[in-house]
Amino acid sequence: METKLDKKRMEKVRKRCGFANGIEVEAECSRGGLCMAWKKEISVNLKSYSRWHIDVLIKEDNVEEEWRYTGFYSSPYLKDKNTVWNLLRRLAQESDFPWLVEGDFNKILYSFEKCGGIPRDNRRMEAFRETLVDCQLFDIGKFHFEAWWTMEESLEKVIRESWEANVEGERNDDTLAKLIDTKIHLNLEIDKNEMYWEHRARQNWLKLGDKNTAYFHRCALAWWQTNTISKLVTEEGAEIEEESEILSAASSFFQNLFKSKGVADPCKVLDGIERTIKQEDNEFLLAPYREEEIQAALEGMGPTKAPKADGFPALFYQKYWHIVGRDVTEFCLGILNNNQDFGGFNSTNIILIPKVPKPTQLVNFRPISLCTFIYKVVAKTIANRLQKIIDKCIDKVQSAFVPGRLITDNVLLAYEIFHTINQKRTGKKGVMAVKLDMSKAYDRVEWGFIEEVMKKMGFDCKWVELLRRCVTTVSYAVNINGRRGNLFLPSRGLRQGDPLSPFLFLICSEGLSSLMRTAQRRGLIKGAKATRQGPAASHLLFADDCILFGEASHKGAELLKDILQDYEICSGQCVNFLKSTVFFSPNTTEEDKAVVSRLLGVRVATNPEKYLGLPNMIGRRKKELFQNLLDKISMRIEGWSNRMLSQGERKGQERNSYAWRSIWVARGILEKGLIWKVGNGTDISIVNDAWVPDLVNSRLLSSYTGSFDNKVAELINCQTREWNREVVEYTFGADEADKILRIPLAKYPHDDLMAWRGEPAGDFSVKSTYKLLQSLDPSAYALQFSYFDFYKKLCAKLKVVKISKALSRWQHPPYQTVKINFDGAFDMKEHLSASGVVVRDNEGSVIVSKSRLHEKVASAFAAEALACRDAIQLGIDMQKEEVIIEGDSLTVIKKCRNVLPDRSQIGSYIFDIRQKKSDFKAIRFDFISRSVNTLAHMIATKTLKNKEEICLVGGVPLYAETQARNDSLREPD
Repeated sequence: METKLDKKRMEKVRKRCGFANGIEVEAECSRGGLCMAWKKEISVNLKSYSRWHIDVLIKEDNVEEEWRYTGFYSSPYLKDKNTVWNLLRRLAQESDFPWLVEGDFNKILYSFEKCGGIPRDNRRMEAFRETLVDCQLFDIGKFHFEAWWTMEESLEKVIRESWEANVEGERNDDTLAKLIDTKIHLNLEIDKNEMYWEHRARQNWLKLGDKNTAYFHRCALAWWQTNTISKLVTEEGAEIEEESEILSAASSFFQNLFKSKGVADPCKVLDGIERTIKQEDNEFLLAPYREEEIQAALEGMGPTKAPKADGFPALFYQKYWHIVGRDVTEFCLGILNNNQDFGGFNSTNIILIPKVPKPTQLVNFRPISLCTFIYKVVAKTIANRLQKIIDKCIDKVQSAFVPGRLITDNVLLAYEIFHTINQKRTGKKGVMAVKLDMSKAYDRVEWGFIEEVMKKMGFDCKWVELLRRCVTTVSYAVNINGRRGNLFLPSRGLRQGDPLSPFLFLICSEGLSSLMRTAQRRGLIKGAKATRQGPAASHLLFADDCILFGEASHKGAELLKDILQDYEICSGQCVNFLKSTVFFSPNTTEEDKAVVSRLLGVRVATNPEKYLGLPNMIGRRKKELFQNLLDKISMRIEGWSNRMLSQGERKGQERNSYAWRSIWVARGILEKGLIWKVGNGTDISIVNDAWVPDLVNSRLLSSYTGSFDNKVAELINCQTREWNREVVEYTFGADEADKILRIPLAKYPHDDLMAWRGEPAGDFSVKSTYKLLQSLDPSAYALQFSYFDFYKKLCAKLKVVKISKALSRWQHPPYQTVKINFDGAFDMKEHLSASGVVVRDNEGSVIVSKSRLHEKVASAFAAEALACRDAIQLGIDMQKEEVIIEGDSLTVIKKCRNVLPDRSQIGSYIFDIRQKKSDFKAIRFDFISRSVNTLAHMIATKTLKNKEEICLVGGVPLYAETQARNDSLREPD
């Protein structure tokens, strides 16, 4: 900005501000004037100056390289613009130093950067853009770590230097952002202009590698226009267009929304909630948090989804965890284990996502919370624990966010109930289904109510306090069009974007389930049935999507209204009755319909409409019901004929529901795709069940003389947790016995699991089912061939992108931590494998090298999993407390980090590995490339070749000494 001061007066101002050194350019009367000021520890060499610029070279302490800084003030007058832009071009040619230009250009790059007023001349904006291109300058904007930066090989060095240069006690997201904000941009040397707009355009590929960046500019402009709020209508009906007024109105709206209205006595709601959390559950929840849990939380985050408020997505930390991981882990564990304060890490930016096209009212925006990365890791770590026991305290009618429950569970159940209701044509009293619309469900949750519900469920007070700290220490700031409003403190509400919020909302919704259960238990509500003999359901929930079932009468409506009022005054929830609907069975009288509609204040629906995005009833007019789905598919596969979509054949009796008929038709497919994974073997029939993966249909074909009721458990030695080889080989033919003996068994007994054989992970998927159908109907391959042909042509057009190299050498572990590298070698002919394991300290010295041979191994993946199990067992035998397990099998490493049941072929080995993790104070699983894992690989392959196991303390075999010595050398700084 202009100083508008003469040289002497500006010098006084500079010194008063604490700057010992400076350069002043005197103002011309009351116009112009520039000043650059710096502190004494920085060396500044003046290169040139004018009334429009000051150009210097800067040398910082402890930094070898100089860099260039230009303070620039562009003339606001049109007659000077060409002169000013030519000056900037001339400055660009004077030096090859890294260059930062800062100041007031009195111009904008694009029209969307300006709100209101007279439109800017496009030619002048184009002149500004051309100048920046000529000077190889680009606008860094607000700091945000871009995914494509990771392709720059020099970036890791920049980040390491920036991180290590940070002083102790000041290391946090804000400081890091300030450090890297400048240094990253000064050191990147790739084609930033095209790559920036390519990323902004949200495109996954470039057609023909076109260099015309106008395409990307248009895409980014369209995105900006869609997400820019240019006008709002206040609650009083006034229209506002000034950006400052819009920001103020939005801040006031959400400040009021997140303000507690007080909680009524929740005793009536709590009466129906049982104590389901036991002592052992609380012991699990309150156990000290470990480093591996922090890393598991990090790995569970989408790399580039929802960048945090500090500008760093999870990708940054995942990519450079070996640099920043220890500090981040220590800080997070301090919060989790030592009650350390969150500090500024629980501040949250609220961005508004439109729920309808071009909204003008704040109620039509969804507030999404951008939490800081540190908070998100802490919250996700807590959520990962809570997720493991949440099913114990959440009603079965709730199908959201609970492991093992799917959205389709309630979709199918709702469909069956609505089908039954629609068939009810006789009887004195009708049945009603009320579909509720909850207004701002997450935003209205009262914190005190959640706390009381959790205590009633049996959660320990220390656990409740930990969650309370996460929720109640938040501060908000609304972000509109890139501008951030003032911070305010809420007193209720859950953040949409907080990993804990879904689970806390489920706990809140238990209040409604409690009231409905109590009323049903007392006979006040009968609910609705899917079948005559089946249980009655009083309600169905999927997060805040709710359907209540009851008697269609004056009494039934009053009862539901009382229940909802009790729930609202305790939880803070608010039903939007204007958007809610009620559906009646055909035998309901018009009088009862009118009474219910009037009492509840809801609209009467002639059909059940949609639940969770799908139709609740399907009659003869299927085409109309599914037209919306067809339209969406058509948009994705433009130009493809609708004839390529199969028409479902109508089977079964007319009164059977469409969903059940569809499942019944697919019964044979399900039976062909399911297979048992052997745990303890007590649930698997030797003859009747599919459990041997390498056999046709996974079933035994030879004559079996034993009882049909014999279980697989009878073939397992329960002491050694191995197959009873003598029994298996005596009972079955040689081929079948060999395949049985190759089935992995866990050393720790666990329940048998059902798995889907079409997927390596063992989980059901539509894709694998489609492939199974193709194998049954070869004519479908004609369509598949066209897919392959299309994708081959598409891939040929993809732009080749420069990918950064992975770590090229073995990395030393931190102090007091040992690193255990493993690798598995596999002989397919003999089904024999060898594990190679190497244990090294932080100096790179080998503590132990060991190998082991395994017989009857099913695959190379099984060989890798066995090697990993041997590695973790060796760490236990050596009584090490802090270990890093490294291997070059990404599949095995990911499975070891995961917490969900593994249904894959190697699931038994993974189960053992997870059980052993609790024997360590801290354990981490890292994936590395084969080239970095050479030592373990050499030992494994040599052991397999020679058929000889080794165990050496303090060294490695002679053939591996050179590799061990090379690995121990530290990478030069």
